[in-house]
Amino acid sequence: MRPARVLAVFALAGLAPPAARAAEIVSSPAIQAPEIRSVPSPEARAPSRPSLARGADGLVWLAWIEGSAADRFSLRCAPLIAPGGAWGPALTIAPGAEADAQSSIVLASQDTRRLAAAWSAGPPQHRRVLSSESSDGGATWSVPCVLSSPSGNSGGPSLIALARGAFLATWVEHPNASDRSAPLHARQFGHGEPGPDAVIDGRGVPSGLSPGLAAFSDGGALAAVPADLPGGVFLARLRGDSWSAAGALGGGLAPSSNLQADAPVLAVDGGRVAVAWTTREGSRGVIHASSSPDAGERFLLAQTIGTSAVGSAAPSIALLHDGALLVFWNGAAAGGEGSQDLCMRRVTPDAALDPIIHLPAAVGGAPVSAALLRDYSGGTDSASVVVAASTQDGGAVRLRTWIITIPESSLLAAADDICHCAPTTAELMGFPIRGTIIATSSGPASLSLRHGELPGLMAAGTDTFRTAPELAASAPKDARCLARIARRGADWWIFDVRLLGTPIR
Repeated sequence: MRPARVLAVFALAGLAPPAARAAEIVSSPAIQAPEIRSVPSPEARAPSRPSLARGADGLVWLAWIEGSAADRFSLRCAPLIAPGGAWGPALTIAPGAEADAQSSIVLASQDTRRLAAAWSAGPPQHRRVLSSESSDGGATWSVPCVLSSPSGNSGGPSLIALARGAFLATWVEHPNASDRSAPLHARQFGHGEPGPDAVIDGRGVPSGLSPGLAAFSDGGALAAVPADLPGGVFLARLRGDSWSAAGALGGGLAPSSNLQADAPVLAVDGGRVAVAWTTREGSRGVIHASSSPDAGERFLLAQTIGTSAVGSAAPSIALLHDGALLVFWNGAAAGGEGSQDLCMRRVTPDAALDPIIHLPAAVGGAPVSAALLRDYSGGTDSASVVVAASTQDGGAVRLRTWIITIPESSLLAAADDICHCAPTTAELMGFPIRGTIIATSSGPASLSLRHGELPGLMAAGTDTFRTAPELAASAPKDARCLARIARRGADWWIFDVRLLGTPIR
């Protein structure tokens, strides 16, 4: 078994690997540095709370709040126009919004035309969550609709586009201003009026936090909030229209009155999940990360990624298809002096830690947001991530964005020279599946497979996949097999089919 697979087995079991704990493994110092390129940001007056979102079509959007206490705030957004990496014209979601510098805005995209935005607004003791939709690529937006209850006090929302075509918003809502904790709420909406409110977790969540939220390919979702649990994070899974508790984070982080978790963030690739969050230990924050191969049912041991000052915003995370994690946060400046830099660290597919990289920006405690621009797809390919933050420049607040290119093929090759554990191109293409061949067809070439659940990807059942004509012609009926599947355009394809034993009679 390859070393990376051995590590994963021990980590999923909640144990330390034989030689060292996963969080203590350090990769080779011979690491090729990522390319960091600053991208001219859209013009914005006193911008704050930037957030990034990547649509199913791969288009990345930036949303932010601009204005000052002296006047009304505006909610704005812009798409990243490929391949040059320039931002398109700034579009107005809501002019003169009832917001302030502590409000937050998030955006989700079903495609280049259908967008939704959610934000918090109102006085500090009576914040509401509102939403608006666009069906013309952000040119015009619907009249804002209030999602939260009229009498509650809500934290910042999270928002995703579900695979089934709807949007999903989650937020923490306090029944009254005196409550220090509150249940987590969720609501699905599309065109027209929002649907009914769902209370995911009634045990109470710390105030002022935005939940972590991510969508799965099977139409479901995963939400994460801080909790008084080992690991410090509660997870809930959406299947269909029902929510239920999901698995717990590993890592042996015991609950404690001196260990408070900040808002977690999630990233998804198929049914794989990555999560990053901050715990507070005295005068510092500690950034943690973990990942799950099965839609949040089990997690690897939590790893310590870096430290930040208490009060810094939540980290951000991206998950590559080869299993590497990219974590971004406000950390201690490389030159010291008590300031903070925008930091990035890569966790390799075999759970080793690459060195921390400091981006040339003073971000203070401002939120940092990251979105995958181009995934790694094997061979000599690279990956790229868009990062956004509001920064201090001579006393003025600026909106800054970067594109970071990760030389993933070179990094995997360097690791393979040491441990022979880098994933092969075949291992990176699509997702593994196991099942029984039920039927084949030649026009168009397809194969029907009865299979179990692929968590986050497909429900258990029989599905038909496009395939190569020679495979459709030769695959024996009733044979058990291992294979890989991948979405190409609108269709799922099956390839690399390997029979298990003899056909079932």
